Parts: sequence; C-alpha cells; structure tokens
Amino acid sequence: MRRRLQELHDHIKQVEHAHTLIESSLFWRATYPLRKLRDLLRPAATLAPAPANNYTSEKQTETNAAASEDFKAAYSRQAKQHLDKFLRK
Repeated sequence: MRRRLQELHDHIKQVEHAHTLIESSLFWRATYPLRKLRDLLRPAATLAPAPANNYTSEKQTETNAAASEDFKAAYSRQAKQHLDKFLRK
C-alpha cells in the first residue's frame, strides 16, 4: 500500500512539473491574448459546468452518499477540476 501511495505521489509530481513547463512555455505566454479574447467572446453560461442528470432512486443516492469515495475517483475529480482551471487561464 505504501509503495502504491508513493507511486501516486510521484505521478502527481510529474503531472505538476508538466503543468509548470506548459505554463512557462513561450507558446503558452504568446497565446494568452487569444485565450483572453476567447473568454470575453464566450457567453458566461458556457463557462459553468452543465448540471448532471440524476436518475437514481433515493435509496441509491443514500447508499452512494453513505459509501466512502475511493481514492482513484477523488483523484480523478480533482485532476479534472485542476485541468478546467488550467484551461480557463
């Protein structure tokens, strides 16, 4: 378990390093005005995430809420949030 946790931490560091390299690249800095223009032209409604359709029963919802979220799902959700934030820059 500790070995797997260390592998995941190493992977996170690699992704963070790649993210830093991208943001510090000349291309990323040069295209900043284009991204800002895109954000100004895009309606604000498209920036908000679409609401999820929830067709589960109340019992399933309670069961899902009571169950603990596994590490992979939490990591995936956090990675998506970071990617969204990164792409909005």
